[in-house]
Amino acid sequence: MSEETKTEIKYSSYTPAQKKASQQYRQKNKDKINIQRKKYYQNRKLNDPTFLEYKRIKAREYYEKKKLDKVVKPEATPEESKIEEPVVELEKPVEVLPELLKEAIATPLPEETPEPKKKTKKSKK
Repeated sequence: MSEETKTEIKYSSYTPAQKKASQQYRQKNKDKINIQRKKYYQNRKLNDPTFLEYKRIKAREYYEKKKLDKVVKPEATPEESKIEEPVVELEKPVEVLPELLKEAIATPLPEETPEPKKKTKKSKK
């Protein structure tokens, strides 16, 4: 018997809605976030002697990568951006199953109905 290796794929539970919510929070509370990040940096700098060296190395790597990207891909001028890519022709035509195509055309797409907006009552003081 041959032993098969099973690989488990772990997916992130970070949903797009959560991502959007955290981005909105960061935009609305920039001052709080900056203060929190500054405290973290100061504490880490004092307590971890290798932290600053690590930051310098990462900054250097980022700088070198960006420098290489500019050399490899210089900014396109407006004239260069107008150049079209050549069209690649297929050797054999792609056959589409007529039954599936007919079904796809026959089934209408469901229309999205907007959700009703909730009205909030404001109390008078």
